[in-house]
Amino acid sequence: MNNTMNTREDVINALVTEFGEKTASFNNNERTKSREKFWTFNRLHQYYWNLKCGMIQTYRTQLNAKTGYYELKK
Repeated sequence: MNNTMNTREDVINALVTEFGEKTASFNNNERTKSREKFWTFNRLHQYYWNLKCGMIQTYRTQLNAKTGYYELKK
């Protein structure tokens, strides 16, 4: 993944491709109108790095020897 995530959409795409998250979880739809207000760029970026470092969902993570990060099991 490219380390230059400059927009909210870049972070969402990284979460989708690397961790299997759903795009709809972070964007508004006709029933949920406050998701984009909650999931700001900073919150998304923090969530991404917490997942990447294994701080969230540690029960599903394993150490990747190549990167040195704990990543979700696939």
